[in-house]
Amino acid sequence: MTMAFTCPICQKAVSLLDDGSAPTECGKCLASLAGATAPARTPARRVASPDDRIELTCQKTGGKILLPENYPVILGRGAFGREVLRAAQVSNFHCSVDRVADGWVVKDLKSRNGTFVGERKLSCLDAAQRVAHGELLLIGRERFTVNIVRAATEPSAPRVPAPSPVASAPDGNPPAERGWRCSNCGAGRPPDLPEVCPACTHYNPWEAG
Repeated sequence: MTMAFTCPICQKAVSLLDDGSAPTECGKCLASLAGATAPARTPARRVASPDDRIELTCQKTGGKILLPENYPVILGRGAFGREVLRAAQVSNFHCSVDRVADGWVVKDLKSRNGTFVGERKLSCLDAAQRVAHGELLLIGRERFTVNIVRAATEPSAPRVPAPSPVASAPDGNPPAERGWRCSNCGAGRPPDLPEVCPACTHYNPWEAG
């Protein structure tokens, strides 16, 4: 059976009935479940990969901010902020996002209007708060959804095979260039275009053939 409610009296998890309907009272303390709501779901945690990055999606405009990889990243309204947020309720240096071993954390930087992760308000005196994929990040009054995305990698250049080494003929001489022969002994002309035939030592004996 699927859990549907948490009893407001004894906090026992209450499941749907076999026919899919919701029970009217708690099976443990018999308290009425009228008006009870299903427990809130927490966003599923994803295992961070070295190629993952944080992307913030503005819930009001749908705009996206892909944070750079040089952490920590400062979010704020000031001209010197790494990622500038043009909103009156955002402080010049509002909060920071940093990478840790298995994810990311957010820290408030003494902002005027506060930083929230989910429903929790951060204090500059608190330790950095871990943030997960799908969570709400509230910067002043700007609401963002945190997305963990895989950074696009540039396609690697096609590998060009290295040129094969020039092999020598069985007699130890370089291979002959096709189309030219020695007029004296018939040997082929090597690729380095020598003026003397390496086979019979005649000077400039080459002819097309």
